Amino acid sequence: MEISLEHLTKKFGNVYAVKDLNLHIRDGEFIALLGPSGCGKTTTMLMIAGIYKPTKGFIKFDGKVINNLEPRDRNIGMVFQSYALYPHMTVYENITFPLKLKKVPKAEMEKECKNIARLLQIDHLLNRKPGELSGGQQQRVALGRALIKKPKVLLFDEPLSNLDARLRISMRRFIKEIQREFGITSIYVTHDQEEAMTMADRVAVMKDGVLQAFTTADKLHDEPENIFIAHFIGNPPMNLIDAELIEEKGKLYLSISRNIRMRVPEKRRPKVFKKKVKFGIRPYDVEIIERGRIPAKVLFVEFFGKELLVLCKVGDKEIQVLVPAKLDVKEGDNLFIEFKESGFHFFDPDTGVSLCKG
Repeated sequence: MEISLEHLTKKFGNVYAVKDLNLHIRDGEFIALLGPSGCGKTTTMLMIAGIYKPTKGFIKFDGKVINNLEPRDRNIGMVFQSYALYPHMTVYENITFPLKLKKVPKAEMEKECKNIARLLQIDHLLNRKPGELSGGQQQRVALGRALIKKPKVLLFDEPLSNLDARLRISMRRFIKEIQREFGITSIYVTHDQEEAMTMADRVAVMKDGVLQAFTTADKLHDEPENIFIAHFIGNPPMNLIDAELIEEKGKLYLSISRNIRMRVPEKRRPKVFKKKVKFGIRPYDVEIIERGRIPAKVLFVEFFGKELLVLCKVGDKEIQVLVPAKLDVKEGDNLFIEFKESGFHFFDPDTGVSLCKG
């Protein structure tokens, strides 16, 4: 099922929850709607489901406008954060409930349920009730109930938020494998960038109801279109520093303070020149060295397993550096840092837009 959102808008009173959203989702694609709370991602999903009616714009399934189609007629399966299982019903009864509503013959229901349960590895749990299951097992039951309807579209609303970190990782992989197996067009709503970046074919990043970018995970990370994406995508986030660009004799230099400036390599030269810029550099693109041009003082050191996240003071600016844990770095140390030229990013401080994109 191809899904097109054309100038989709939703207002609550005078407040825009979603504003002029345009997305085209390919048949069988797994996309994520990613953003902080209040960005419009859940509202968008609920409009696709038919629970909310758009204020303006169109929702199309395979080219057909379905704005006025009732939710039950959209052939959609939904998986919720809360699982939404009936506690008094068994796993079997929960999974087959949509078929029971359609008055599907008992023998057919049993066959379909066993097939789905086997695929989801919960066939041994069919006689249990939700209260006897772990969170991961309950989530699989909820997924089974959505899949048994044989929907053309699957909608996931923060489905892993209630699970512990280890289980979230295994369920991410499991959901993606199931989606590939069935080939169902899927939309996954999350505030967790790790979920979106590891699971989705493409990610739609939203902020304040407005689409910021819709592209692959690697492009979001490596070629952020604006300051919001640069800071929101990546853990730890990108350093963003007030700086100036200076052109001398055809060469471009970056100045981050009165005494610190460096040559901008041609490959990272902004396509649009501005004197005052926001300079972006990811923490792993900053190195600690024995001697160099950029003196720094260590303010804080955070242990990250195999790495240390080091917060440094450079002049009046703070810069995060990600270095190997074996490095002997302590709070209060005076040292030098260096920026990897391949990691330079430049943004317009007024509009927030990347200056590196034409």
